[in-house]
Amino acid sequence: MLMVNLEQFRAYLDQSSLKSISIDSYLRDIEQFFDYLERQGVSDIGRVDVREVEQYCAFMLQRGLAPVSIQRKLASIKRLFGYLCSVGQARHNPAAETSIRKRSVTKTKALTEEQFSRLLSMPDTRSVSGIRDRAMFALIYSTGIKVSELVSLSVGDISLEEKRLNLSRQGVSAALQLDEDVCRCLNAYLALRDMLCPKEESTLFLNIYGKSITRQGVWKTLKKYADTVGIEGITLETIRRCFALRYLDSGNDIQSLKDILGHSDISVTRAYIRN
Repeated sequence: MLMVNLEQFRAYLDQSSLKSISIDSYLRDIEQFFDYLERQGVSDIGRVDVREVEQYCAFMLQRGLAPVSIQRKLASIKRLFGYLCSVGQARHNPAAETSIRKRSVTKTKALTEEQFSRLLSMPDTRSVSGIRDRAMFALIYSTGIKVSELVSLSVGDISLEEKRLNLSRQGVSAALQLDEDVCRCLNAYLALRDMLCPKEESTLFLNIYGKSITRQGVWKTLKKYADTVGIEGITLETIRRCFALRYLDSGNDIQSLKDILGHSDISVTRAYIRN
């Protein structure tokens, strides 16, 4: 047995700003890592080195796991060893010295939980535009909507009381659930939006001139924050793909993900989460 108290590790994670769903995801990653180590005959977690972590990454690649999912699992292992070092069960953090193949990493189109948290902390919430920016990115991350759908939303599409976003995709209605965090962000934005824009303007997200924000405007805003926190290679699909991978990592099935993303065929969804 590897002799790691996962309840104590959970308590360690609880001290951070992570959501409970993220902590559950970290623990699932660690349990999978432990299963792999035990199959390899490793019984002392303190003796795990860079070579074994790299072999685990190679094992996951061989099983067809997307590079972004491997990166997230590697981040979980890094946190584990950070904890083990703090309690004296390990002398170094082998995951801190490990990376998966560079070519695979450059294909990554999603962010880790920590990267997104840093990105979402950048908007200045003392300003209307900052509150709007946080609400926009939180909404994509919570629902997986396209940027084209985001900029087309009207105020009436949001129901905070029912925690629901109503969409019309090719004439078909779709209702997406909103979590508590995005509801708070939207509520803060709507309170200011209603005071600053004319009543006849129904578009949800507006630019500084009170007109509908454009796709290009969202992209420039995202790029500005990404540059500030040092995240390279970000695109307008990045946060949406974060949602997709997080949704599957939480134990949901790919068929329901297909419906949420609005894909015409499940093969499109499979390709989307792999590339």
